[in-house]
Amino acid sequence: MVITDDLVMGAIYGGNVCAAVVEALNAGADLLLVAYDRAQFYRVFDCALDAYRRGRLDLKMLRASEEWLMLAAGEVPAASM
Repeated sequence: MVITDDLVMGAIYGGNVCAAVVEALNAGADLLLVAYDRAQFYRVFDCALDAYRRGRLDLKMLRASEEWLMLAAGEVPAASM
């Protein structure tokens, strides 16, 4: 499982958070870390949703992450049934 560093830390927060979200997900990150800032959580979520709607996310990577997360939660991915 791959978890990003905090997406609201200075190096990312001061730059393009949406680009960082897209790059992280497309690189195989399974979880995006947003610490201590509820407003920024929604900003990151909106970036991911917008990128998904615009077709900017690698669906193969998203499916792989979904499988990892389901396995980690003790669930069986649908593709395994």
